Amino acid sequence: MADKPIIRWKPVAQTDPSDRTHTLYVPHIVERNQTSSLEDVVYRAIDRGLIAGLKTSAAEAIATGVLRQLGEELNDARGVDFGDFFKVRAYLDGTVEGLLGHLTAENKLNTRFLAGKELKLSRDAFSFRNVLETGDLPYIDDVQGVYAEAGQVRIGEPVQLVGSMLKLGSGDRIEIYKVEDDGSLTVTGTVTSAGLSQNTDLVVAFSAGSAFDGLPEGQKVAFKVVKTVQVEDATETVMSNVATATLLNP
Repeated sequence: MADKPIIRWKPVAQTDPSDRTHTLYVPHIVERNQTSSLEDVVYRAIDRGLIAGLKTSAAEAIATGVLRQLGEELNDARGVDFGDFFKVRAYLDGTVEGLLGHLTAENKLNTRFLAGKELKLSRDAFSFRNVLETGDLPYIDDVQGVYAEAGQVRIGEPVQLVGSMLKLGSGDRIEIYKVEDDGSLTVTGTVTSAGLSQNTDLVVAFSAGSAFDGLPEGQKVAFKVVKTVQVEDATETVMSNVATATLLNP
């Protein structure tokens, strides 16, 4: 039996609109599989024999024709029912001023797709992973200088972060902090993938550059990996734990 597709998600904190002192945690999908076009769907339906008497080469023309006609129906102020699979309707957004209020530019006309019972989308068909629990997030186990013990970094020498899921991609970064006396963190530098001498899931190594300038021996410093994942057309930020180390002179 084939493995179930994996849906990765994480809880997102939101204020309860009915009680502003209460926080709700809403599950939010953070990574989606590649989408299929209507042409892909039609092609596969023909290929599987679900649409008889047509060649797969007709898929593009059928898909384009259906979508164009769907647009015509909606622009003629008609909704469209796709059997018991889903319905397409036009809806107005926003509010108006009372029962005799008029529409304004704030009342946008939008299209909504309403799922029907025949779509049969079931949680049983998927595996779900909370990225805050399953190791999908970057995690730093140890910080050390190349020539120092764990928990210690030497000024002017490369720094190593050891852990899991650490590898940086484009747009990812390592943030370097000074740990203040009250425990708060002040950013003193950042490193991108271009500044790494080693870049793997288990180890990233880099020069801190000017991030330690002016800091005395014995100063506590901290590091955090900040990465991004794609959420549909937006970018979601995920972060590692904060790991600390003590500065030593060269």
